[in-house]
Amino acid sequence: MLALLTCMTWGQPRAAGIDPDAKTPAVCEVAKTASPLTIDGKFEEPAWNKAPTLAFLEIQNGSVPPVSCSGKLLWDDEYLYVGFTNGDADVR
Repeated sequence: MLALLTCMTWGQPRAAGIDPDAKTPAVCEVAKTASPLTIDGKFEEPAWNKAPTLAFLEIQNGSVPPVSCSGKLLWDDEYLYVGFTNGDADVR
């Protein structure tokens, strides 16, 4: 079962395929997981494989960032799970 979640992508219209004047957010598919996930900072549970990968874009111009960044979303009957990866070796 899939739910739809509105993902705020204003400020990233060109890369996300959104008309910058329309003020219309993008829509992301979010997969439902049958069981709760362990909050451990890892994508090791099989449910994460069902989650589509969302690419992050530069806020200023919607371009692809110089380092790889992406996110995943899942939900169950109680929670929305948000996870992301960041390829930047110098995160502070």
